Amino acid sequence: MTENLTRLYFEKEDHLFNSEDDKYSHAAKGSATNSQGMEIDLYFKVEEGRIIDAKYNVSGCPVLVAISAFYIENVIGKELDHCRDFNAIGIHESIEIPNHKKDRMILLEDAVYNCLGQIRSR
Repeated sequence: MTENLTRLYFEKEDHLFNSEDDKYSHAAKGSATNSQGMEIDLYFKVEEGRIIDAKYNVSGCPVLVAISAFYIENVIGKELDHCRDFNAIGIHESIEIPNHKKDRMILLEDAVYNCLGQIRSR
């Protein structure tokens, strides 16, 4: 089942970031990288304290892509306060990421908090 959920989210392209899409030119961007060369960029489009849309761009393993897609799908429509309490372990409980790949959740968490920091600095 875990492999099926990871594959499902890995194959989703609904929320992939497209740099040619002008409506995201004013979105908040948060990024994170690790020593293995993996990188994640998150884009939150916020209105009145609510995330009305979100996109991601990932360079890394399929697990990082899957957890990014899962997170983005679940954050759209949420209040920013909901994101400030983000804990990547919740994703592990939903998708059951292998123990040796849990560092990907921390990378996602770093990108989320970086994006929130961009929103606060505006």
